[in-house]
Amino acid sequence: MSNIKYCCHFLEWRIEEVGKKGFSILVDKMPNGSYYFVQQGRSHDKDNLSGHHVTFQIAIHYCFGCGKKLSELIDDNKQEIAQLYELHKDLLMG
Repeated sequence: MSNIKYCCHFLEWRIEEVGKKGFSILVDKMPNGSYYFVQQGRSHDKDNLSGHHVTFQIAIHYCFGCGKKLSELIDDNKQEIAQLYELHKDLLMG
């Protein structure tokens, strides 16, 4: 999403890797409607359905690249974050 004011290139790069084998960063949504970021690791691409797969994800609060508090990024880009969530929601665990 080119309209997001990313804190650094690392975060932008990891968001662009969503659904691919390896590590990526996605937007998830809490039941109260607030958004947060998760790191997801995949042993496979989203389109590879053969064999065994391992996927994990964990909530993150700070950017791995620059240390920025990610809630500030969410507050500064509310509409764009909501759009990212719509793109990511089918790839999230649980």
